[in-house]
Amino acid sequence: MAKAQAKFKIESGVPRNSGGVIRGQWREVYAKMQVGDSFLCSATEYRSQQQASVRIGAKISGRKQPDGRYRVWLLVAPRVEG
Repeated sequence: MAKAQAKFKIESGVPRNSGGVIRGQWREVYAKMQVGDSFLCSATEYRSQQQASVRIGAKISGRKQPDGRYRVWLLVAPRVEG
């Protein structure tokens, strides 16, 4: 048991950075797009979009570019909330 405890250093007072995407950010981006439009984003943003697109009913496709970023295409527009 002592080995498991020594494996992790527990720290207090370390500020948490937000690190996440603002809720609804991708919905707003997709709302401004037409099916077939695309944009470039980071790998982290692309992973976030994949999850968000499922939640809002959009379909996207992304391809990694030579510079490491992703080009993302909107294939199916998100559901309209009403």
